[in-house]
Amino acid sequence: MTFSISHPRAKSRWTFLSTVVGLGLILGMVLPMTALAAPPKITLDQCRNGAAAAPNNCVALGGSSGWVNGNAGASNAHFVEGHSIPYRALITDGPLGSNQVTLGYDVKHSGTNAIDFLTHYQRLEPHGQFGHGAGETVTPLSGTTGVGGDIATCAIPKPSNLSAAASATFEQIKNVEGKGSFTVFGANSCTVTQGAALEGNLAAENSEARVVVTFNATSANVVLAWGGHIARSADWGSNGAAQISGSPYHMRLKVWSAGNVGNQDRSLSAAAVLQEQSTVATTIHMDTTHAVVADNSLIPLGSSVHDSATVTGFAPTGNVTFTFYTTIDCTGTGVAAGTVGLAAGDATHSTAHPSSSRTGLAAGSYSFRAQYAGDGSNIGSTSACEPFTVSKGTPTLTTRIHLASDHAANYDRNAAGNSMVSVPIDSVVHDVAFVSDTVAGIAPTGAITFTRWNNASCTGDGTSLAVAGADEGGTGTRSVSTSALAPGAYSFRATIAADPNYETATSPCESLLVDKATPTLATTPNVMPNDSATLSGLVNPSGGTITFKLYLNGTCAGDPANTWSSAVNANGSFSSSNATITVSVDSVISWIVEYSGDSSNNPRTSGCSAEQASVDFTPFAP
Repeated sequence: MTFSISHPRAKSRWTFLSTVVGLGLILGMVLPMTALAAPPKITLDQCRNGAAAAPNNCVALGGSSGWVNGNAGASNAHFVEGHSIPYRALITDGPLGSNQVTLGYDVKHSGTNAIDFLTHYQRLEPHGQFGHGAGETVTPLSGTTGVGGDIATCAIPKPSNLSAAASATFEQIKNVEGKGSFTVFGANSCTVTQGAALEGNLAAENSEARVVVTFNATSANVVLAWGGHIARSADWGSNGAAQISGSPYHMRLKVWSAGNVGNQDRSLSAAAVLQEQSTVATTIHMDTTHAVVADNSLIPLGSSVHDSATVTGFAPTGNVTFTFYTTIDCTGTGVAAGTVGLAAGDATHSTAHPSSSRTGLAAGSYSFRAQYAGDGSNIGSTSACEPFTVSKGTPTLTTRIHLASDHAANYDRNAAGNSMVSVPIDSVVHDVAFVSDTVAGIAPTGAITFTRWNNASCTGDGTSLAVAGADEGGTGTRSVSTSALAPGAYSFRATIAADPNYETATSPCESLLVDKATPTLATTPNVMPNDSATLSGLVNPSGGTITFKLYLNGTCAGDPANTWSSAVNANGSFSSSNATITVSVDSVISWIVEYSGDSSNNPRTSGCSAEQASVDFTPFAP
């Protein structure tokens, strides 16, 4: 019978043969075809970057310098408060997939702040105090093999118990330097967690903080890389890490999910760390009023500003160089804003003021930064970025309604004193807009548009009017003229579009009244004379006629003005039918009425004087 047993971490298995001979059992073993795989291992290294007089990069040098498993001191390392001590953890033959490593570091040692938080592994600037140029380069993968190509970075959480100044330093490192992340080589994801329970007790004489790094390994060999921030005296009220004696900077491997880490503790002696000896605090001022421009504040369009710097250290002397940026975070290429010599203030403070001014600023985000070069007693330092924003301006847009033939009078009924103004029917008008409350030298570039409404209140849908050009001697912008306007109420409004320096603005509503036409009424009195007659006593009338003759005089002289005849077949009343002849002046008129008679009745004629009328158009007195 044959059976196999596999070791959990073996790359092969052991195979056993058993043979039964009679009542006895002979057990044979065939040696494994390959040896057992090496067990998972994790190792904590810190960087010895050499003495200040003989620096070396953080690489695997194979001796007592560079990446080492041992402790470090002044003879083989040099740092300044605010630097981050480079660390790495090497994992070999580790499991793929999820892993978790817990790190511990001293936040307090002998009552003094030590490593206050973690950062990116490459943070050895500024380095000028040591006199050998830039800080050393940190190469976490140096001397390693078999590490996969995946690289995971994850944000390092900010401890909640930092002082306000240390919290600001953390934010500066994270947001401005971009050095707030943990790096895992050979993994495709990672997270760093801490929480209040792991932050350590800053009220204690000695206290350790811990972080938990969780990552997804994609190769058996993995490198974790990070930095331990050396607490700054400036952040902790002169209780920074350089004040500690002995070896206060301890970093420890506490737990690994894949196996025992052993007792791995790397320390750095305080003698290898110098106190940070200068800080630069800056303040932006308005040029004209010298008012302080606070960080992230808004100032008006067209403002002119300058910077000032106060250097804190040991009687600092020398120069401060100011740089102005057209970004809010001091990124990109800056513009020189002057180098100013320090003027002594007291034993620990000197001031450089003012920088060169930045005048007539357009809308946008800006920032200043000041850099102190240092002197024989003070390391050079750089201020925090000073961000501020120049706001857009808000122009004022006013308007006037002009007749096409009158470019002076304003026909807007909403204008002061114009409530009774109107224009005649069929008037042609145009609108004129004027832009004010702008900054000299920064002209608005937004397009002006006009709208007309067929009501007095600028409500509902309006009709756009194109821009025709300048008006009023070039001071205003005019719309095209309207067509001839019918009687009624109209309104106008102008708008200027926003541009990089100005917000949009809209004029008040303008009201226009177009009057109805007022005709002229002239009267001329007249009369249209008619006459009537009554025939009676006729006997069997048949075939006779009655004729009315109108004379426009009192003597019936000449031809009549007109005649009207009617047949007479019965007794009754008869009338003329004048519908055309009128009398409009004072005069006397006469009528002659003639009955022709018939076979049974004699003719009859009225006398001229019997029918006369005097027409008098003299008005009655009221």
